[in-house]
Amino acid sequence: MKISLIGPPGAGKGTYAAELSKRHKVPIIAIGRELRRMVNTKLGKMLKEKYWGKGKLVPSKYAMNILKRKITKKGYILDGFPREITEAKMFEKIDKLDAVIFIDVSQKIILQRLHGRLQCKKCGRIYHIKNSPPKKDKICDKCKVNLYERTDDKEENIIKERFRVYREETEPVIKYYKKKGLLKKVRGEGKISEIIKNMEKIILRK
Repeated sequence: MKISLIGPPGAGKGTYAAELSKRHKVPIIAIGRELRRMVNTKLGKMLKEKYWGKGKLVPSKYAMNILKRKITKKGYILDGFPREITEAKMFEKIDKLDAVIFIDVSQKIILQRLHGRLQCKKCGRIYHIKNSPPKKDKICDKCKVNLYERTDDKEENIIKERFRVYREETEPVIKYYKKKGLLKKVRGEGKISEIIKNMEKIILRK
């Protein structure tokens, strides 16, 4: 299984990728998560200060280097990648996707989700203070470590920048894969179990 989950910031890509990964025993490749893991390195600090810490996309050459190290022959789930047309074309020279699942969510719902979203630094699992809280306050159910609220979820100017980048860079990727017949749209509002069920229908057809 080789699929990509794409959609606007806060669409739930990480949550759905985690569930599908568990069901199908394939790894998740999330550029954002890998960048956050690099934050204590010289390169990681530079990338945060210049790009993702301000809501901007990290240059494709860095993203592709991360991707190449993580791809496996048995399959994978790309979390929020490709982010732009250039990356989609670059990726085609490396491997071929079975499907690209576009998670369609309104901006109003996304803004509600982003405020109060918590994440585990260790496993990357995402929680929400109201919608899907951890069993113990701000502690990951699995790793038992403190959860944190991402900077790019808290600051309004960064959130707006992330949406601007998404509209300008990532929305064309949706059209690109639609023309290729790889795009499958799933409505990302409602119960998580129903959304996963709809994704499974797409995967099982492949």
